Amino acid sequence: MQVKVKLTFREDDLASLGLSPEEFAKEIRLAAAVKWHELGLISQAKPSEIAGIGRGEFIDALICHVRSEATKQSHPSFPYITTGST
Repeated sequence: MQVKVKLTFREDDLASLGLSPEEFAKEIRLAAAVKWHELGLISQAKPSEIAGIGRGEFIDALICHVRSEATKQSHPSFPYITTGST
């Protein structure tokens, strides 16, 4: 059974990202799946199912996310980001 969730955003929020509503919805689904996987709330095939993409594509997105987080944690341009370690 599918459940529909409605989120409301202003048009300029989407425009500032340069995304159509459909692209924005896809990005939100992917971001949620990556975060839930990162937190250990879901595993294996579920994230790609939630994101609406293939497992390989999800793994590619996850690798990009991990690399991005590693860059933020070690890059001096992101001093406001904490790594969780002291």
